[in-house]
Order: sequence, then C-alpha cells, then structure tokens
Amino acid sequence: MKLKRLLASFVAMAMTVGMMSSLVLADEAENTPEETVAEQAAEPEEKETKKPAAKETEKPEEKKPAETKAEEPEETAKETEPSESEEKEPAETSKETSEKQPEETKGAEPEEEVSAETAEETEPSETEDKEPAETETEEPAGESEAAEADVPSEEDSQDAKNAITGTYANLKWSLDESKGVLTISPAKAKSKAPMPTTSNTGYPWYAYKSQIKKVVIAKGVTSIGDNAFYSYTALTSATIAGTVATIGEWAFEECNNLKSVSLASGIKIIGKGAFNECENLTSVVIPKTVTEIRQAAFEDCYNLKSVSFSNGLKSIGEYAFAYCYSLTKIVIPKTVATIGEGAFCECYNLVSVTIKGAKEIGYEAFYYCRSLKNLSITGKSLKIGNSAFSECTLLRNLTLKGVKEINRYAFAYCCCLKGVVIPSGTTVIGDSAFYECTYLDSVSIPGTVKKIDDNAFKNCTYLTTVKIGYGVEEIGEDAFYEDNYIQSISIPGSVKTIGEYAFCNCYYAKSITIGYGVEKIGQYAFDDCDSVIALIVPSSVKSLSSYAFNSMNDINTVSIDEELYNSNKNAFTNCSVNEWIWLKENPAKITGKTAKVKAKKVKKKAVTVAASKVYKVLPSSGVNAFKVSGSKKLTVNKANGSITVKKKTKKGTYKIKVKVMSTGNAQYKASDWKTVTVTIKVK
Repeated sequence: MKLKRLLASFVAMAMTVGMMSSLVLADEAENTPEETVAEQAAEPEEKETKKPAAKETEKPEEKKPAETKAEEPEETAKETEPSESEEKEPAETSKETSEKQPEETKGAEPEEEVSAETAEETEPSETEDKEPAETETEEPAGESEAAEADVPSEEDSQDAKNAITGTYANLKWSLDESKGVLTISPAKAKSKAPMPTTSNTGYPWYAYKSQIKKVVIAKGVTSIGDNAFYSYTALTSATIAGTVATIGEWAFEECNNLKSVSLASGIKIIGKGAFNECENLTSVVIPKTVTEIRQAAFEDCYNLKSVSFSNGLKSIGEYAFAYCYSLTKIVIPKTVATIGEGAFCECYNLVSVTIKGAKEIGYEAFYYCRSLKNLSITGKSLKIGNSAFSECTLLRNLTLKGVKEINRYAFAYCCCLKGVVIPSGTTVIGDSAFYECTYLDSVSIPGTVKKIDDNAFKNCTYLTTVKIGYGVEEIGEDAFYEDNYIQSISIPGSVKTIGEYAFCNCYYAKSITIGYGVEKIGQYAFDDCDSVIALIVPSSVKSLSSYAFNSMNDINTVSIDEELYNSNKNAFTNCSVNEWIWLKENPAKITGKTAKVKAKKVKKKAVTVAASKVYKVLPSSGVNAFKVSGSKKLTVNKANGSITVKKKTKKGTYKIKVKVMSTGNAQYKASDWKTVTVTIKVK
C-alpha cells in the first residue's frame, strides 16, 4: 500500500511541474494492464489533489516497477475498497514519496498478465469518451468515501424524496408526498408544545397545501393556530389528538373537500369559524371534554348530516351550525347553558330538536328551520330569545318546561303549531311571541305571567280556546287580535288592564267574562265581537275607553254601573243593546261553613274544596278571598275562594280564617270584604 501511495504522489508531483507530459505521449500505447490496475488504485489519492478531469486521462503515463505488484499483491487487491485510514494519511504519503520516488521509478517494469476485463477498461478510446463526464462531478477522496457510506438504496431514496420535513417554533412537521399526509408533533419527544398563530401563508407547510390530503395533529401538540389550514382544498380528513386544548379561529375554514374529522377526548374549545364552510363534512362527534363551540365553528357545512354532543358542553356559539342544510336531528345535553344567536338558523332539513337544560336560547337560534316538526324544551329558568324559533313553518308539537321568558317573535309564523301549554313559572310572553300561528287551536297561560304582551297571539286565526290564569295583571294591545274562532273569553280578576284591540275581531266568541278586579278597558278592546249576546262589566272597572265594545251587533243585554256608562257612552258605539241593567249595591250575606274530606284521598294527594262548600253567599255570586290566619295544612285560592287541604294531612279538625267578598253578578256590584271562619274535618 505504501508503494502505491508513493506512486500516486509521484504522479501528482510530476504532473504539477510538467515533467511527465512527454512520457505520457510516448508510452501511452505501451501501458501494461498492471499500469491500469495501479492507476485505478491511485485514483482516490489523485482526487485529493483536486486535479482537473482533463488531466486524469493522462494517468496511463505512470510507469510502475514490476516489484510493486510482486511486493504488495494483497494490498493491491484491497485498494479498490477505500478505508478511513487511507483518508487520514496524505501528509505522511507525501513525505515518503519525496524520499523514494527516484528509486521506484528506475526499477519499474510492466507486468505481462492481465485479465480481459482490465484490458477493456484501459482501452484509450473508451476511456477518453466516457470518463471525463463522470470525473467532472467527482468529489475529493475523503468526501466521496463518506458520501458512499450515506447513499441510500433506490427504495430509501424514493421515500426520502417523498418526505418533506421541517420545524415550526417547538413543533416538527413531516409531509409524506406519496400519501399527502401532514403530521405535526412536538419537536422533542414526550413533550408538549402549542402551535403559534401566524398568517395563513406564514405556516411552513402552506407551500404544500395543494398536496395535503390528511392532517394528523399528534399527541403533545396543545393548540392549533388560527388559520393554520385555511382553504386547504385538497384536504379530506383530519385527526386531532386529545392534548390539543384549543382549535384556533378559522383553522380549517373553507376546506371544501374535508369529509371527516376525528376529535379526541381532551379537546376543550373549538374556536371561531374553525370548520366554517367545510362543505363536504358529513358528521362530527363532539367529545365530552369540549366545553365551548364558538361562533360560526361549523357554519355553512352544507352536507353535515349528524352532530353528536356530549355532557360537558356548556355553550354553543353564535351561528355555530347555521346553514347546515343536511342536519335532521339535534339533541342538546343538559349541561349546555347557552345556545347563541343564530346557532342553528336555516337548517332547512332539521326535523327534531330536544333541548334538555338550557338557560338561554339566543336571537334567531333556530330561525327558519322550515322542516322542524317536533320541539321539546326543558330549561332552567330559560329565556327564549327574540325570534328564536320564528318561521319554523312545519312545527306542530311543542313541549315547554322550566321556561321563564318567551320573548318577541319567539314562535312567530309557526303556522302549523297546535296546542301550547305555557308552563307555570313563566313570567314573560313577549311582543308577537306567537304572532300568526294560524293553526294554533288552544293555549293555556299560567298566573305567573304578569303581562301578555302586545300582539302576543295576534292573527292566530284558528285559536278556539284560551285559558288565562289568575295572576296575570295585564293584557297588551292586539294580544288576541283577529283570533276569529275563539269561542269564549274569560279574564280573571287579577288583570288590571285590557289593552287596545286586545280581543278585536274575535267574531265567533259567544261569551265574554270580565273578572272583578279589572280596572281599565282600552279602545276597541272587544271591537267586532259580533256573537256575544250578554255582557257584564264589573263594578271594579273605573276607566272605559271609547269604542271598547264597538260594533257588537248581536248584543242584547249589558249589565254595567250606570255612572260608569254615563262617563263614556261611546264605549258601546254601533251596539244594538236591547236592555241596560244598572248594577245595584250588593246586599250579600257571607258566612263560613264546615266541609268534610276523606283521609284516604288526602293521603295520596292534595284535595281542593270548592268555594260553594265552604262559604254561604246570598244572593249567589262569585267570590274573591284570601287567607288571614289558621292551619298551615290549608291554603286559599284568591281567584275563586276555594280551599285546598295539603297531601298527607292527618285526621282531625282544622280551622282557618278567610277574608271574603262577593264579586257581584248581572244584578249587583261587588260587596264589601268580610272575615269568616271555615272548618275542614279530615276523617
């Protein structure tokens, strides 16, 4: 090996000073195969000298002594396998070459025996034609040998070509081009790192957006930045690990071909517009760890057919699922307190909605869900916002529980809605709340409602039965305007004011009962109630507006305080009254009575005893009453004076003092108040 290195150094030195040029031309044809073998062995060393490729063809002019082959046969064979030790010896070789060069050159003789393969490699024509192009790209010997150790196989090269990698903040990312899979994970193994927000073009993988078909957010990533995958139109699926706490704003917006999203348990917040306009997304399962779905998160996902919510979710943001035309059924768990403005508006194919425990349903939350037929709401002092279910034109079955407020236009234009029972505890029925629910046939309003607001049931043209509970204090303007088919109108004594046009154009109402306690009746309040034959205006009324009973064409008799009538005769304009009955002072005599209740009935449930069994009122008429003192087992109904015995009251005799008054009738005004004692015997 040392001799060969000396030869190589000799050649390099000779070529540098120009001493070997004439020998190359003279002896090129006489080169023996042994010279070619030595030339190949010397090539790595020649590369270290960084000679031009053109001069490498002059290697045959080296004349090596025959003793080189004889003395080092084994090392010659090994010369074709470069080693690290050879890379480290150039300085030593140069020194030895300078000392031995003359002696070796003098004794060199060509070898006679060569293989056929070696002979072919040394032919001048082929060497001159093919070698220069290859040698132009050759690197120095040390770098070439290191490169050979790192050169991958053909298969590995293809994989390396397909893999694009990089880092972003404390994350690393890799794109498999052959599959279009982008994987993002923490740069350090078993660590956690967020994805910082930048512009959508600022993320390093943005340049490859057209190639990315699948996104995998690996375990350890704690957030997805805003706009991270905005408008990646080639993307078809996304898998997000549970270590991600927040999916950023507009993260996957306008990924029009995104069909599936896998959200692992652990995710807490789905950010504003995160999956907005993912038009081909068909289903999504919200894990139980998610507490917030923010504004427009899934808005305009036109082909989204199903959404599964879990207990743990607390709020659904504004327009979160708006315009998801393919949704058919929604069940919102009891943990959800807030459903934001427009959250499900215009979900045209939504048929069934169940809400289990909300506290607030926002403005137009389910507006124009035109296929909605079944709606069940169980709330916790729930406020149903303005127009929340407006124009759900096929809504037929409505169940309400735990509702506190039904606000403006909440169910307006729900023209197929049938019977509605508003639950006890409701305090507000807002302006136009049930406006133009044309097929609504019955409604029951509890006494907890203080005001039936203006237009609340206006144009409910097929409404036939209205029950207004004792406790309602005001009926607003146009509240039941043009509810043509109402059969009877009964207004409890708790109502103080009946607004203008409140029952105007209730053509088919055959009777109107105005309870003692009403103080003011507005203009046109009962205008065109043509079918009423008899009317009693109680002595509690102090203000009677013009045209209050206008155009009651079939009315025959009216009982009213004469003084009140004379104060405003225009109240009965266009009424063909045949008989006016002026109310007299009430001579009523009221006494308490004793009633009996069976213990077996009381054991199972509370028992109510009618006023007629506990009071004696002469002449006969209705009563108002309230409890003064007595047993805690007994309660008094202020509206009608009835007494209720509480459930599980034991056998015995119970007494109660009640303050009672006669409300009067078609002949008499109300009486003065009187305190009486009532006895209830439980046997």
